[in-house]
Amino acid sequence: MSLMYNTGEDIIDEVGHDSWEGLTVMPEKKTFYSRDVYFREAWSDARKVFGENTVSFLQNIAVLVFKPDAFMARKCQAALDYLQRQNFTPITWREFRYNHWTMREDWRYQLNQFSLDRIFLNEKLLTSDDCTMVVFRDNSQKRELPGTVRLQSLKGSSLPELHKPEQLRAILKSHNRLFKFVHTTDEPADIIRESGILFSSEERHNFFQEIVDNFHENKSAQLADYLDGKTSRFSENDFNWPTALEELRSSVSTCPFPKEANLLLADIEQWLLHGMPAGKALSVRELENKLHKLDIHLSNVAFMIICTNLIHHSYSLEFALMRGDGLDDWLAGKGKHVPFNSSMRNTTEGFYE
Repeated sequence: MSLMYNTGEDIIDEVGHDSWEGLTVMPEKKTFYSRDVYFREAWSDARKVFGENTVSFLQNIAVLVFKPDAFMARKCQAALDYLQRQNFTPITWREFRYNHWTMREDWRYQLNQFSLDRIFLNEKLLTSDDCTMVVFRDNSQKRELPGTVRLQSLKGSSLPELHKPEQLRAILKSHNRLFKFVHTTDEPADIIRESGILFSSEERHNFFQEIVDNFHENKSAQLADYLDGKTSRFSENDFNWPTALEELRSSVSTCPFPKEANLLLADIEQWLLHGMPAGKALSVRELENKLHKLDIHLSNVAFMIICTNLIHHSYSLEFALMRGDGLDDWLAGKGKHVPFNSSMRNTTEGFYE
């Protein structure tokens, strides 16, 4: 094992052209990620575990995260059933919880499109409880796309009005832009970066090693039992605003400031039933402050449900720092498909020699 390595040219290129072609079809992603500390550190850790098979491993798995709303809405089993029908097999999973910083870093290149109210609600949801990250092996007979890309094509748009009946988000009945129940990585490169954000180096090493050790396993039954047990900890919620409005009405009925509280309630009822006035949107922080001042107690979930129906979500003329998801280019054959090695064993022995 050598204590030295080649520094290369005076430009960051720790991945190499051939590997990048199998990780992303987006030039801007290569530009950003090659200089992104989360990606760079996680790529180094991945290479130590996967060795020369790194890109092949990453192309033959997909990662899906069950968010807290998936457990409250009882959506996990429906998602697992759908993925099984689409030839994805769970091989390992891991718990984590987003915090103020990791939520923003995960979507660093997209959040510039979002309103501050949307970002506020995203954080409120994602930090409310643990998420479960599941790694799936892609068992499709024709491996023309990386597993991440194939799953992305099946997931459906973040906009409910664009869902197709056969897509995952339509099947899960994700009917608004906040409560989408699941998150998936778009391309193999995103598996690396997200593991760099969410896990320490030791945790990443163990995570990658679990992928190697369990690659040929089928953990469907164990995962279903695990998710069922976790789901039982959550109160069930349909995420429809009439239910949240009833909770607000109940709290207002016992409020010590009935006049002001009923005026606020009337406004919210009007907005939910008929929409916000043209050119207007709810200020989430102002509503939160108002509820606190009037001593109106509302659960976080009910608060988020009401707000997500009234806020301005994003700026249509603002482009994300990283535009698109690469799907069209993968479908057009612009990505590099790495041949599948059926043995897929850990080849790190002698990697540093």
